[in-house]
Amino acid sequence: MLPVMAAPGERWPFLSGTAPEINRLTKPVGMRYVRLEKNNFAHPAVLIVLTPAGRVARYLYGLEQSPTDLKLALIEAAGGQIGGSTLLNRVILYCYHYDPVGRKYALAAINIMKIAGGGVLLLLGILLLDLWRKEKRGPAAREEGQGGSS
Repeated sequence: MLPVMAAPGERWPFLSGTAPEINRLTKPVGMRYVRLEKNNFAHPAVLIVLTPAGRVARYLYGLEQSPTDLKLALIEAAGGQIGGSTLLNRVILYCYHYDPVGRKYALAAINIMKIAGGGVLLLLGILLLDLWRKEKRGPAAREEGQGGSS
């Protein structure tokens, strides 16, 4: 036999108020709802993430939110100023972007390729600099480096 679940009002804190108070909260963020019957409303399942200034940063749709999507939405809304390292947050936001079609954050492949390309160029530059320095030393220095005692 299944356990009897408590009523939703006993498990969740619900915001309640008069119609003008509710409209004052829902209209600016674009939240729509329809009254079906007494104390029963239909509305989209959406989590609205706001910036500290009160602007909408992201709408996360669905009944369950991925912890990663929620974390990225909060970091994005706070301008990277949430959690530990601001630099790390900015790198994470550079590597991920919100996909409005899939309605979740996805790896930004083009940005990952830019980072990898920059790394390859840096390593190539270091290699060329090292080869250039060895070339400037001349042939005698190169022979010494090869252990030329015959």
